[in-house]
Amino acid sequence: MKLLYLALLSKYEYTSRLRSTQLPTPTQILPWALSATAIAYALYSTFVLAKKKGRCNSKVQLDTDKVVHSVDIEDIGKKAVFCRCWKSTKFPYCDGSHNKHNECTGDNVGPLIIKQKEA
Repeated sequence: MKLLYLALLSKYEYTSRLRSTQLPTPTQILPWALSATAIAYALYSTFVLAKKKGRCNSKVQLDTDKVVHSVDIEDIGKKAVFCRCWKSTKFPYCDGSHNKHNECTGDNVGPLIIKQKEA
């Protein structure tokens, strides 16, 4: 029955049906594959890699869950300069390490300065 049907088809219809059932060529698949890969990577980098934030403290008491320092007001004297960049070797006091950090990263971090009011 199928042979009879094919015999009745014109040559054009037969060849067009053959072409439509052929597998796509690599040049037809490649743009779609590259587009799908690019979209998948964009989604991965947006939702997976973006959630992994960098750590700002890379030096001070890394073995503790939370770094806490307490300083008595009487011990401060007239002025105290505290580190906010986590790079100081005299932490919690500032030693100027933020200057090098700011040069390397383009950041604008500076120390916390606490001083007595001048009368």
